[in-house]
Amino acid sequence: MSNLPSTRWTMRLSFVVFQVLAFSLVGCAPDPGDSNGGSDAGDDDDLVDDDDSIGDDDSIGDDDSEGSTLLTASECDRICQEREDSIDGTGNCPFDWNSGDCREVCADYAVFNTETEEAFIQCVETDPLCFLDIHDCVLNTRYPAPMVAPFSLVATGFDDYESEPVVVALEAGGKDFAYAAPQTVAGGGFTAEWEESTNISGGHLALYYLDLDGDGDCDPAVDLTGSAQMVLGADIDEPSFSAEVQLPETDASFVCDFI
Repeated sequence: MSNLPSTRWTMRLSFVVFQVLAFSLVGCAPDPGDSNGGSDAGDDDDLVDDDDSIGDDDSIGDDDSEGSTLLTASECDRICQEREDSIDGTGNCPFDWNSGDCREVCADYAVFNTETEEAFIQCVETDPLCFLDIHDCVLNTRYPAPMVAPFSLVATGFDDYESEPVVVALEAGGKDFAYAAPQTVAGGGFTAEWEESTNISGGHLALYYLDLDGDGDCDPAVDLTGSAQMVLGADIDEPSFSAEVQLPETDASFVCDFI
């Protein structure tokens, strides 16, 4: 009998230890929701970090976009300042000699593509700019060889010559003239559009005459003659030329000497 209390105490102690161990095991066991949720949460954190890094990449992309032009404000200031600092003894003329404010013009050229921007930088750094302005220098540098460009001539004010045939030719180089497709006066005017290989930086004169006697030959005593200077468009990356003319008020008989 004396052993019973000891036995009961031992059984109670064993039961308490069993409960402690059971609770410990339950506490340590992974909860299915926590297992998935915890893992996903960790993954989400990783994804958030990845997204953040992607966001950083996007911001870098924005920086690249802003830096897509070679002619940034700082680069414009650098090349203009270098020309100003080294002008003495070089034989070069100041940029504003006939080209305006260097930094303002530089900013204007920043909208064009890399080849045009590089041509601008080269002109500022190496060309005297005494006999050419910066625009002509850029054109010569950007397009050193002839290339095909579109031409457009629009004439108005010819109401008195409705249905008369028109011959239009472009001074493509020297005394060579390239002819547009045959035209007739319609609606008080005519339009000629064509493409020719030509020097982009050169002057381009369009000559025309209304063949009033219909003999296919230009005769200043009979036919109506005229000329127009073709003007290069503002887009240097995609050169094109155009002119608008009205009924000539001055004699242009020289046209018949060429076409």
